[in-house]
Amino acid sequence: MKHFTKMRSTTTMLLTLCFLLFSAIGFSQTVVTKTYSAPSSVSVDGCGSYCTIAGIPGVTFSASDFTAGACQVTDVNVNIVWAKTDGTCTAPGTANSFHSETNFRIDGPTGNNVVLVQPGTYTGTATMSTVSTTFNQGAPIVGGATPFSGTFSPNNGNLNTFNGTNPFGTWRLKPGDTGGGDPLCIISYSVTVTVSTGIDTDGDGTCDAIDTDDDNDGVADASDPNTLDPNICGDADADGCDDCSVGTDDFGPL
Repeated sequence: MKHFTKMRSTTTMLLTLCFLLFSAIGFSQTVVTKTYSAPSSVSVDGCGSYCTIAGIPGVTFSASDFTAGACQVTDVNVNIVWAKTDGTCTAPGTANSFHSETNFRIDGPTGNNVVLVQPGTYTGTATMSTVSTTFNQGAPIVGGATPFSGTFSPNNGNLNTFNGTNPFGTWRLKPGDTGGGDPLCIISYSVTVTVSTGIDTDGDGTCDAIDTDDDNDGVADASDPNTLDPNICGDADADGCDDCSVGTDDFGPL
């Protein structure tokens, strides 16, 4: 009886270890941060909302930044170090800073974007020091009178919009100032991307879970009878020869 109990205990332990190993492999994640720091603070003044500013380039993530096989976003955070003044970015003033003019958006590499701060988010006018604002979905919603440092959720968007998308490419901060004469001053910004590993059949850097053509045979998965074999993609002209096979056919890449 003791021998049986010992065997059962050993089996249970082995199964647990196998489960933990599988979990570690199946849910491996990599966190990478890319930062742009301006040589001197960049002035954003009276451009409107969510502007493309020449002095604020994007930050670019590539497959080589992450663990091999990492290809799907699971979390995105954004940090901005900034100020707003009624003077200039190099000679700040002490009068009305019109914080309601401030706005920020982050644009991802796949066309998605999230408004972090919409115009009118801040309502105060008092002079402010440089602040560090981190956007992390699930934190308290950003807002108030005079901006202050802290961690917040966007007030007109959801960073989880980026989850499940391809992280590779350029991410851009789009700051805005809806009134002239009281500039928004950008010192730096960073984007932190958490990416999980996943199956990528065709090795194009996009996980099968979000890839519309897993085997890269030119036929969308929705119409492909075998989404994991580039040599099988259907017989659209019904001539008995697969459109992706080698042979005589009047349709498809041969």
